[in-house]
Amino acid sequence: MEPIGSLEKEILDIEWEMFSTVNEGRPKASCQEDEAFYKLMRQSQLTVWEPTVRASYLSDLKGALAEGRNIMIEKYAYMMAFTDPGYFAAISHLLPEVSEEKKQLAGRIAELQTREAKAVSAGSSGISQARPVSSSEDAAGSVSSETYSRCELWTYSAGTLRLLLDQIERMESEGRSYVQEVLNNTREAQRGYY
Repeated sequence: MEPIGSLEKEILDIEWEMFSTVNEGRPKASCQEDEAFYKLMRQSQLTVWEPTVRASYLSDLKGALAEGRNIMIEKYAYMMAFTDPGYFAAISHLLPEVSEEKKQLAGRIAELQTREAKAVSAGSSGISQARPVSSSEDAAGSVSSETYSRCELWTYSAGTLRLLLDQIERMESEGRSYVQEVLNNTREAQRGYY
């Protein structure tokens, strides 16, 4: 995995500050106590992103900060639309509305990632999924990788989504797998961590 530069470090620092304050005032989840591991896992994805995607996403993060928004809270709240629709209905007015364009772009990216994840999983007996892969498997208390990805992507700008979709489609046309490259980085990061 390539080393991070100042742009990636800034992304990781902003994300960590947002992530570590989700559920503020209540007990933190164990993953919110391990900054180094969080940043390694996110770095696994960021280093697959092209520089234009990273720069656009950093702009999204800075925009959210300027508006006093925590996109990590928004991501987890959006997931409730799939796992607890009643609760989501009660809180949805507090969240930024997701445009149809963003829903379509995020849906296409999540669809490509899910297809790649299934192919990668089918091709390797050594892969275990922490979550169900497909949104058809969403249930109360259990959100799939597809839905998790879609809800995270809803927090990105349409510009970032267009850049990311373009990259993933281009990688696919070149015979490369976005998901496989992120997975390779994740494995490498974990080897160095444990």
